[in-house]
Amino acid sequence: MNMIIPLIGFSLIVIGLLIFIGYFVNKSSEMSNRWLLYILGWLGLTGSIASTGYFTHFYSMPPRIFLVILPVIISVIFLARAPKLSVFFNAVPLVWLILIQAFRIDMEIILWLLEKQALIPELITWNGRNFDIVIGLSAPLIAYFCYVKKPWANQVALIWNYLGIGFLLHVFILGLLSAPTPFRVFFTNPETIFIAHVPYIWLPGFVLPLAIFFHVAAIRKIKAATDPIEPDDKVNAVSSHREAESETEAAEIESEEVVELTETQAAAADDETIELGGAQAAEVDSEKAVENKDATQVDDAEIEEIVADVQVESQDGSDTETK
Repeated sequence: MNMIIPLIGFSLIVIGLLIFIGYFVNKSSEMSNRWLLYILGWLGLTGSIASTGYFTHFYSMPPRIFLVILPVIISVIFLARAPKLSVFFNAVPLVWLILIQAFRIDMEIILWLLEKQALIPELITWNGRNFDIVIGLSAPLIAYFCYVKKPWANQVALIWNYLGIGFLLHVFILGLLSAPTPFRVFFTNPETIFIAHVPYIWLPGFVLPLAIFFHVAAIRKIKAATDPIEPDDKVNAVSSHREAESETEAAEIESEEVVELTETQAAAADDETIELGGAQAAEVDSEKAVENKDATQVDDAEIEEIVADVQVESQDGSDTETK
């Protein structure tokens, strides 16, 4: 009976996390339900293999449990940076990404019960070096005071999320180094072998990486609230900035070409004006020369008339004297 209580409790945690994911996946119109199928397929695959006792061979190199651990680590790193999952981050309110971490209270109680039944070492419980209960207990406080009443700044939630990731990695390393592997460090009794069985295979294969994933999602949303450009959009923003710079440079070059063309046309217009002015001045000079010539001709004619009159008068005078 005592063994059934932690088993049921852990199973309820897994079911509750699946419901949480499914609710917000369905709430987001841009996400497909295939994500849920992937998760369910992974749980079914690892659970069926664990039921055969395959993962209990810890002394192999690498230990077979790594076939569960490594894929989820790679998946968390990839999914946390995947641009397509931004729609999921947007669908989940930040307060819920923090509040969901309260499930770790139940998880720590389950670990404590398993330790009381001598199924896991004390090292990975709150009686040992596992301080993860602090994150579970403080999750409602962070959610309320940072995002409901809001007397606390976003930086408080940001630091809390980083601490949450640190505590999870700390417990994971303790469990791994107390398992009967070739690189074992903590020789505890009992050994950490419960994670090789159903349903606890889903602790390193689903629950722990999902908790880290929620922390990463919360960190991204917090940073996005203080920085309008989200991490996943910075590359696009840089590309857009470079495109804008290229367009600006092209516009400047085109503007310079237009200015040069305008200056060339203005210079040509000035040359034409100078030539036209010179032609007009030549025509004026020519007209003045013609007028001067005409005036000279008029003066010559008048002089000839005067000379003729003088000659006539002289002749008339001579004729008078002769008589």
